[in-house]
Amino acid sequence: MSISLRTGVACLVWATAVLLNVSAGSAMAAVSFDNFLNGTGDGLNPALREPSGTYIIDQSSLRRDPGFGQYNADGGRRYVSTVDTDFNTCDFVATFTYTPDPGNVGNGAASHVFFGIGSGEQATGYFSEPLTALYFCVKSFQTTDNGTTGLVAYRPANGNDASPNLLTQDAPGWNTLVPRGMAGLVQLVKTGDSITFSWDADRSGTFDCSYTIDNFSTMCLDLGLDTTTSRLFFGGGGNITFDSLTVQVIPEPATMTLLVLGGLAMIRRRF
Repeated sequence: MSISLRTGVACLVWATAVLLNVSAGSAMAAVSFDNFLNGTGDGLNPALREPSGTYIIDQSSLRRDPGFGQYNADGGRRYVSTVDTDFNTCDFVATFTYTPDPGNVGNGAASHVFFGIGSGEQATGYFSEPLTALYFCVKSFQTTDNGTTGLVAYRPANGNDASPNLLTQDAPGWNTLVPRGMAGLVQLVKTGDSITFSWDADRSGTFDCSYTIDNFSTMCLDLGLDTTTSRLFFGGGGNITFDSLTVQVIPEPATMTLLVLGGLAMIRRRF
């Protein structure tokens, strides 16, 4: 007896879901999520981990716990990061949004924002910036420059006391100052051996600048990134509200082909 078209479609949907779960759970552990809070909004999404006592939930956003301090040089920066550690092995699109406190943007160090891929740990030296990481940073200056700029940088596992290695110092658009206190959006896209950082400095819906690295696997070797240290992470100072983080893991083309063929086979199957 042939199964009905309705049943066949239902089977296709079920098979797709199963195969997507297999794809995300066996070939790679990294998972997608669309909210960095849990379902009840009173804690972090289980896909994320947070250094104890560093951040608090403020409505639907995250802020630094005032008791932890806005920023202090002796380890004041901590990073929220994914539990999964193998984002170096899969394609993904990660989108992160943040909002500075408009009444307190003059404290530059407390208004820095970090977002990237790496260990999720901070350097013991150099102002606790990310260690073993490739990352985007919004730097809010304390000087009369009266502006903010973005940069893409990296720091290897042995770079505890070293300044970051800047990748965008000569890249078009990246050295332009934008007014302080603007809510922004950063997108990180990995496709094959390329990874791209894009910055919408005022959430206008248009990226102001992008930077692509075409030899990501080589950079991973140089940094010490592997399947145990490749988390997505974000963090910064006490003047920042972290509004959202969404991560979409992209199945490999071969997996998508299996989804289609498997679904069609179920629809045509007779028993």
